[in-house]
Amino acid sequence: MADTQGPQVTGRSKRTLYIILFAASLIVGFMAAVQISTVRQPATARSDIVELRSELAQQQAKQEGLLKTLDDLQHQLEKYQATGGNRAGMAEALVQEVQDARRQAGLEPASGPGVIVTIRDLPGPGITGQDTHVYDWMLQMIVNLLYGNGAEGIALNGQRLITTSFIREVNGVMQVDTHPISMPYVIEAVGDPDRMKAALTINPIVQDYRQIGKEVTIEVRKGGEVVSLPAYHDPVEFRFAKKEVTGGS
Repeated sequence: MADTQGPQVTGRSKRTLYIILFAASLIVGFMAAVQISTVRQPATARSDIVELRSELAQQQAKQEGLLKTLDDLQHQLEKYQATGGNRAGMAEALVQEVQDARRQAGLEPASGPGVIVTIRDLPGPGITGQDTHVYDWMLQMIVNLLYGNGAEGIALNGQRLITTSFIREVNGVMQVDTHPISMPYVIEAVGDPDRMKAALTINPIVQDYRQIGKEVTIEVRKGGEVVSLPAYHDPVEFRFAKKEVTGGS
């Protein structure tokens, strides 16, 4: 009796063992899949976070632009309301807005705290064996650096810069728009003097000037001292940009 039942028990045991091994393999496979998914998830999450941050930054920029527009409109409304409906007062407010716009565009003289950056040859014998020429792009880099750190107006050797201005070298002659300038180069900027000086101090462009034998001095004007900028005096013409007409005929 025992001899005939032994093999049946052994067969069942084998089948049970196979079932257990199959179930175990399923569990291990599932755990491996979960582990792989877990390992891959942070990369996907990081990518999603980067995309979300980028979208958030774009939305914040749009919101800041809208808030700025809203603030400007609010100031205009307050000016008109302050006139009490008086035509003369409204005309005066409009004239003030035009003057503010001209000043922001560089078409009016401006003064205030700021910095004066002077680029000249270092005293003593010149550097030999290397190019010591100051190129137009080198001056443009300093101008861009100042604009990027809060400059509200800039003049180069007495020539006011506006959005359409250019600095370029033509046949060895440096020009601001069509006006020739020469060394020393003096860049005057109205704005936050501490911020602009800090940006110039840590930027390698100043060291690049020194390496070609040029001295860069930065004068800070604040308190009782101011930087005075002339108005842009050349005609401003737009060949392609036209005023957009909406509605009406």
